[in-house]
Amino acid sequence: MTRLFAWIGIPYLLTLAAAVYFGAVIAGVLGCACLVGLGVVLWFRRLREIKLFTVVFLASAVALGSFSLAESQLEPKVSALDGQTALVTGRLCELPVKQYNRFYYVLEVEQIKTQQGDVITGIEKIRLSTQNALPIDLYDTLEGMVGLSRPSGGDGFSSRTYYQSKGISLFGFLYEYDGYGIEPAQSYPPYYYALRMRETMLDSIRTMLPPEQAELLAGALLGQTDGLDESVADDFRTVGFSHVLSVSGLHMAIVSQLLLGILTACRISKRLAGGLTMAGVLCFMALTGFVPSVMRSGIMLLFYLGSQVVRRNADSLNSLGLAVLVLGIANPYAAADTGLLLSFSATLGLLLFPPLAKRFFYRKFGRRLFRISRKPRMGWIRPMAHKFWMALAATMGAILFTLPITVLSFGEVSLIAPLANLLLMIPSSLLIQVGFAASILHITPVFSFLSMPLGIITGLLAKLLRWMAHLLAEIPFASVPASFGFVGVWLSASLSLMGIGVLLFRRKIPFATVSVLSAILLLSSILSHQIFQQSITRVAVLDVGTGTCVVVSKNGHGVLLGCEGYSSAVAENYLKSQGISRLDVIQLTEHSDEEMNNAAQVVQAFPTDQVILKQEEYLSGALQKALAEQSSVHYYQEESDISLWDGGKVLLRGSYEEQGLKLSVDGLEILLVTDRCQVTDESWWDADVIVAEGLPQKGSLLQPFFTVLSMEDINQEELSQENWPDADRIYTTGGQGHLILECRGREITIRRET
Repeated sequence: MTRLFAWIGIPYLLTLAAAVYFGAVIAGVLGCACLVGLGVVLWFRRLREIKLFTVVFLASAVALGSFSLAESQLEPKVSALDGQTALVTGRLCELPVKQYNRFYYVLEVEQIKTQQGDVITGIEKIRLSTQNALPIDLYDTLEGMVGLSRPSGGDGFSSRTYYQSKGISLFGFLYEYDGYGIEPAQSYPPYYYALRMRETMLDSIRTMLPPEQAELLAGALLGQTDGLDESVADDFRTVGFSHVLSVSGLHMAIVSQLLLGILTACRISKRLAGGLTMAGVLCFMALTGFVPSVMRSGIMLLFYLGSQVVRRNADSLNSLGLAVLVLGIANPYAAADTGLLLSFSATLGLLLFPPLAKRFFYRKFGRRLFRISRKPRMGWIRPMAHKFWMALAATMGAILFTLPITVLSFGEVSLIAPLANLLLMIPSSLLIQVGFAASILHITPVFSFLSMPLGIITGLLAKLLRWMAHLLAEIPFASVPASFGFVGVWLSASLSLMGIGVLLFRRKIPFATVSVLSAILLLSSILSHQIFQQSITRVAVLDVGTGTCVVVSKNGHGVLLGCEGYSSAVAENYLKSQGISRLDVIQLTEHSDEEMNNAAQVVQAFPTDQVILKQEEYLSGALQKALAEQSSVHYYQEESDISLWDGGKVLLRGSYEEQGLKLSVDGLEILLVTDRCQVTDESWWDADVIVAEGLPQKGSLLQPFFTVLSMEDINQEELSQENWPDADRIYTTGGQGHLILECRGREITIRRET
C-alpha cells in the first residue's frame, strides 16, 4: 500500500480533531462505532481486500480511544481541584510573560497538596499568575498557596482544550502575601539552554529595534506575541495573514532555505550542508518552544533533509502523515491546538491544490502563452505567468483547506485573504530572513557591527508589513463573522459546487466556473444581508469575562456602553465585524483605570463623536491623550441623557454603580446594573431586559422578560436566595460568547456569537 503513513496519520489527526470538538463521551461512542466498522470490514472478504478501509477504521478507533482515555483520567482530577486552594510545588519550565499588568509563569508540577491533606498527581503543568514579578529563574522550584481554577470553556475548540494541548490543565493565582518559597535549580535539562537562547534572541531584537517593530519581529520569528499590540494582531487576523505570527511551516522553510543558502555559498557539499541544516532545524524548533505546528513542519523538514543526506526521495504526503501521527500519539490533545490544524491543513492544500491548478493552467493557456513567448522580446511572459499562477494556486490552496478551521476557531472569514497573502508574502519572508540574520549577528561579538544595517532594513520591513496589513484591514467587508447566517450557506454552497464538479467532470473539474459561481454567491449574500438587516437594532452584550461592555448598533451607527475587560480587543473586533468605522457615543460605567485605558484604545481606533463621563472623575493619562486628539467630551453630575438615532435614549441617574444604566431603544427598555445597584426608581423595575455583572440589591423587585449575566458563571443557589425572577430565562456570557439581541420593534431575537 503506497503512502501508508499518509493514510494512517491524516485520518488519525482529523479524528482527534473531531474528538476534541464533540467531547469525550461522543468520542467514546464514535470509537466503538469505528471498531464495529473495522469488524465488518474484516468479516467480509471483498471489503478486507480494500486495505484502505482497514487502515482508516483502525487509525480512527485508536485516536478516539486514546482521547477518551486521556480525558477520563484527567477530568476527575481537574474537577476536584477547580475552585480549590492548594499547596503547589513546581518548576518554572517556560519564560515568564507579562500581559494585562500581570505576570504569568508556567510551572511543571511536582506536587499538589489540598487543604484536606490529599496529594493530587497526574497534573502536568499549571499557568500561575501574580500581581508582582517573582524573583524566580528558569527551572527554580516554587512552593506556595495557589488558588486553582480550570480554563474557561468546555468541549470543542475552547480555551480549556487549547491549553490542555500544551499540557496546561489548570490556572492558578499565587497568594503572594501568604509567603512562598523559591529553591534554586540544582540541574538543568537540555531544553533550558534553548530557553536561554530564546531569551537572548528576544533581548537582542528588543535592543536592536524600536518597540513596535521589535514586537512584530518577535511574533513573526519566534511566535512571541505577548507584547504585540492587539490592534496589529487584529489587522493580520482580519486580512487572513495571522499565520505569520504563529511559527509554522512557512517560518521553518524560510529559515532552512536561509541556512542551506549560506552553507552552499560557503562551498560545503550538499550532504554535509543538509546534515548541518538538520541540526539548525532542531535548534530552531527548540527556540520556538516545540509547539505542535513547529513540530509538524520540523519533522517533515527533517525527513526531507535526511533523504538528501542519504540520497533518497522523500514523499511529502507520507512525511506529513508521519509527522502528525507522531504528534497525535504523543499528545491526545494535539488536535486542540489551532496552530497545528492550520499548519496541517495549509500544508495539505499546498501539496494537493497546486498540481491540479498547474494542469488546468497549461490546458487552458499553455499554447497561447507559448506562441506569445516566441515573439521578439516576449520570452519572459510565459515563465512570469507561470510563477504568478503557481503563487496564486498555492495561496488559494492554503486558504481553501484552512477555511473550515478558520470558521470554527476564529468565527470569521477573511474575504481579502487571497489578495493579502499575495501582497504580504514577500515582505514577511524578507522580514523573517533579514530579522533572523540580524538578531544572530547582534549577539555574536565579532560580527555585531554587521547587525546595524540589517537592523535598519528589518525595521523598515516591519513598518511596511504593519502599514500594508492595516490598509487592507480597513477595506469594507475585509472580514465577515461566521455567525452571519449567509456565511454558512455560502460555504456549504461552494463546497457543494466543488463536489458536483468532481462527480460530473472528474478529470476536468471546471475550477473557473466553480470559482465565478462561488464569488457571485458571496457578493449576492453580502448584498442581501445588508438590505434585510438595515432596520434591525442590535444590542450586543460582549463576552469580556466579568464586566460591562455593550454595543448598540444600527445602519452603521454605534454606541459603546462600558468598556471593561482585560483589553479593548473584544470591543474593537466586534465593532469591525459590524462594519462600524465611527462611533456616535462612548459612555463609561465603572471609570476604573482598566476601563479608561480600554476606552482610550477604542477612541484611537474608532473616531468618536461624544464621550460621556461623570463630573470630577479622575482620567487616566492614556484617555486624556486620546480625548485631546479627536473626541468631544460631555460631563454629567446627576443624570446623563443621550439621544440616539430614531429617538432612542440612554439615561443614567446618579452613577452607574448606584442606580444602573437605562437604555431605551425601539420601544424596548434595557437596564444595565451591578451588584452594588439599589435601583430605587420604581419606573425602572419593569425593564424588558436586565444586563447584570452581578445580582443587584432588591433584585427580586425587577420584572424583566429575561436576564443576561455578564459574568463568568451562574450560581443557582445565589439566584434562588435573591428570589431572582424567571431564573429559567437567564443567559450568561462568561466564556461562552457574546449575546446578541436583535430588536425589531418590541420583537427580540436572541442569538449567541462566539
